[in-house]
Amino acid sequence: MSAQNATFDSDTTIENILAELPPAPAVFAPESLLVAAEVVSSLIESEPASLDFSLDKSTSDVVLQALEQSIPLNDLSGPLIPRHSHLNINRVPLQERRVDFTEMSDTWCRLVTRFDTKSDLTKVRIALGVPETFSTSRRERFTGNEALAVLLSRLAYPCRLSDLQLRWGRSETALSRCINELGELLFHQWKHLFEFRPLFYTPERLSHYAACIKAAGSPLDDIWGFIDGTIIDICRPETDQEIVYNGYKKHHALKFQAVATPDGLLGPIFGPVEGRRADAGMLEMSGVEAMWLSHARAPNGQQLFVYGDPAYGVSDTIISNVRRLGNLSEHEREFNRRMSKLRQSIEWGFGHVVNIFGFVDYNKGLKLGLQPVGQLYLLSVLFTNIHTILYGSEVSHKFQCPPPSLSHFLTPRKHAQTPM
Repeated sequence: MSAQNATFDSDTTIENILAELPPAPAVFAPESLLVAAEVVSSLIESEPASLDFSLDKSTSDVVLQALEQSIPLNDLSGPLIPRHSHLNINRVPLQERRVDFTEMSDTWCRLVTRFDTKSDLTKVRIALGVPETFSTSRRERFTGNEALAVLLSRLAYPCRLSDLQLRWGRSETALSRCINELGELLFHQWKHLFEFRPLFYTPERLSHYAACIKAAGSPLDDIWGFIDGTIIDICRPETDQEIVYNGYKKHHALKFQAVATPDGLLGPIFGPVEGRRADAGMLEMSGVEAMWLSHARAPNGQQLFVYGDPAYGVSDTIISNVRRLGNLSEHEREFNRRMSKLRQSIEWGFGHVVNIFGFVDYNKGLKLGLQPVGQLYLLSVLFTNIHTILYGSEVSHKFQCPPPSLSHFLTPRKHAQTPM
């Protein structure tokens, strides 16, 4: 039945009217608002006694009440009423708009948190050690799943706290404290995962990485990962702007350095450092080469290497492409071509982070002095690694190297110390 041409008779029941209408979409578009308005207007004319509200209310009030009573909040993938609508959602108390995680659909969970199902999110919460009830410093109480979902929804896409308030039915201040305090807790509990862990990067694991890279087309059999830096644009700071200005990007930025392994994980990661730093300077600041020299070895004691661009040069633990004066031989050009093609995997790794958690790719939202920008990016890397473990990634498929289990990757600090 067409919404515009519908005619209603006084004998028609409410059930028949609603049964003939098409199903309501998940998020209200102008067309569906028109359908709802016509239904309410027809009910007012045909059976006014069936309506609970008085007829002296405005059309906006009537439509708003009809929409609120007909659509469950947890089935929506966004705010109940669009921000540009003249229907004022702020009239509804926050408590009535609060989302119950247990009633959240898996589709809603995937859109908001980037994890496919509620059971996966619960598995991640338990593995990370987030308690079943999380309380902020001002005693605002969240369930553990809700608190983790709030943090993930903040990272998933650039949005304002007011947008999150409409989504979660919590005050902006409560959401801000939940995001900052849970992020701080997780960062300090798991920041050792960003280091080179000899008990995780064992000789057997590194040798397996080298074999996967060799099978993917590498001319070398002793490369276990690919090193590179990434530049994260930030909002222009009020002071010391020249320190974080990156001349290559011509933008204010922070830099991070990471190693991508063939299982799709971003391994040892160092940062943040000022945007003006060069890649070689970051490598020296990290001090990771000494660890690699001692522990990045095959089971037979053979030294293994990471491959990087020419900025890293050649050392006892790093190999880069062939560069010299004069023309390169055909063999040298073929070596550079094949290794450069494989080295794209680290670019895919950095791209995977910002594709899943777009907040760290929005420079106007990354404000030094107002937010822990470096911490937010490192948390995004942590959650991206967990996402890769659960669902795989383009890198792990390319190298045919499955990632480790979640319990193997999330090793507590007391079990991840360097062996003596």
